[in-house]
Amino acid sequence: GLWGPNIDFIIKDIPMCAGGSMCALKPAASCVARRATALHAEATEEPRMSLALPYLKYPEQLDGWVGGEKGFDPMNITMALPVYWCREAELKHGRVCMLATVGWIATDSGLRFAGDMFQNVS
Repeated sequence: GLWGPNIDFIIKDIPMCAGGSMCALKPAASCVARRATALHAEATEEPRMSLALPYLKYPEQLDGWVGGEKGFDPMNITMALPVYWCREAELKHGRVCMLATVGWIATDSGLRFAGDMFQNVS
């Protein structure tokens, strides 16, 4: 079962549950019928494909997010992590990269901090 081992094999032998109206037993075919219905629906329904990468399925988690309309998530990161967390991480990393680029250009152009202790640092 969902919260522990399946105990249907024990319940089916209780005489009061033999009629099925007194005990909560699931029908034997319900699981199979659900799986067959789901497989049939998957087989007949064409999956929604990503616009950014047309050979991958569209990540459903990106619906409603800005930038998600193209469906670019090639590693399926949003399957494991919340989209808002991924967006904040992307903003943070983008800002760090911008600062690193400015620092790289500044040091290549010869800008240094004032003071003797900073002049011979390479």
